[in-house]
Amino acid sequence: MVVELSAEIFRQYDIRGLVGQDLTDEVFYWVGRAAGTKIVRAGGTNAAVGWDHRASSPGFSERLAAGLSECGLDVLMVGPCPTPILYFANYDMNTGGGLMITGSHNPPEFNGLKMNIGKDTIYGDKIMELREMVLAGDLVEAEPGKIEAVDATAPYIKYILDNIKIERPMTVVIDAGHGMGGPVAPLILEALGCEVECLFCDVDSTFPDHHPDPAVPENLEDMIERVRAGGADVGLAFDGDADRLGVVDEAGEIVWGDQLLALYAKDLLANRPGSKVIFDVKASELVEEVVQEAGGIPIMSRTGHSFIKERLRLEDAQLGGEVSGHLFFNDRYYGFDDAIYAAARTVELMSKTPERLSALVAALPQYVSTPEYRIACEDSRKFAVIDELAAYFSRDHEVIDIDGARVKMDGGWGLVRASNTQPVLGLRFEAVSKEKLQAIIEHFRRVLKDEAGLDLS
Repeated sequence: MVVELSAEIFRQYDIRGLVGQDLTDEVFYWVGRAAGTKIVRAGGTNAAVGWDHRASSPGFSERLAAGLSECGLDVLMVGPCPTPILYFANYDMNTGGGLMITGSHNPPEFNGLKMNIGKDTIYGDKIMELREMVLAGDLVEAEPGKIEAVDATAPYIKYILDNIKIERPMTVVIDAGHGMGGPVAPLILEALGCEVECLFCDVDSTFPDHHPDPAVPENLEDMIERVRAGGADVGLAFDGDADRLGVVDEAGEIVWGDQLLALYAKDLLANRPGSKVIFDVKASELVEEVVQEAGGIPIMSRTGHSFIKERLRLEDAQLGGEVSGHLFFNDRYYGFDDAIYAAARTVELMSKTPERLSALVAALPQYVSTPEYRIACEDSRKFAVIDELAAYFSRDHEVIDIDGARVKMDGGWGLVRASNTQPVLGLRFEAVSKEKLQAIIEHFRRVLKDEAGLDLS
């Protein structure tokens, strides 16, 4: 039997592609067979499956479950849910693996799959191994396991309510972007004692109002307007599968993921000095400063939620986060990226002080930074360009090369890194002043032009 599995769908962090073209029922069946084989060989006897609200997801879940079952695994069908509930089920039900069918924040015509073997997310080469196993026929066969529906949502909600307490009433605007956080996040925040106003909390996989990506400022405009108009304490936005959080303060100003991480770290380290905090290479210098000043140990990581989760585990760190809004708590939680839990922690933190969120952010070290610039660069060339730039800058500057080249310069830094998923280079800059920032950007612009023939416009 000839199996068609495009190598292009096996990405750095997940499986992803166009429904009907790249992703079919057959693809999900065979990925289930391969992932099931990995779970069985790791000693697992069961696996949890969840899926998002996209039209293709229920059908894909049936074929995925069939593939897992034919490896001899019992399959626990968690049903439609945010990705964090599937992750939670993996821990709460002690499964041998967890698989979440979701297109996350991608357009409606896409879908995908995120996977855990045991409690560990698989990524990089381990994802490509699934394809190789199918093509080689390296798959276990056994008496099919049973497939049954389970409720993971009620235990998830109970866990958060049992472990989060707010100390004063809060008013919250939620923008779920018509994604999977909509049916769950308002229930939790209301039960915690918040007054909640919902925007786009009904599930709709066509995303009729805006794209469910809180890392893009334009997608927060509706929430910012409602926060300002209604005098809310905070705005909380979720991406399509609710594993990334966007926050705005009471004035409607965006609070980025690295700023949130710094606030969580200050709160945590007051009670747990010496704890480790993981942050990604794109993050502001303020994270390292705050963590050190509060008596913690800051550790820089490669960008990517899978890399940060693994680093949390290896370092036994209590917190982790990315600028993009992936936020991780080992403190009082399980260490995976959960935007709903992070939202609850945000409100809990705010409730401990009479100060507004804007004042808490203003008390952090202040830097001027840019959004991420993106320059087209062929996949065949982009990593070589990074190596060339790192070698050039290292003649006169300190270069951190764990993920691209983060170059320390007078009054700030510049970062250039290769995208793991697209033929582009990403660049970000930060400095102590606008003047220093502009000087760093101009320096990078000249080097990119002279050394790599690339234009940073």
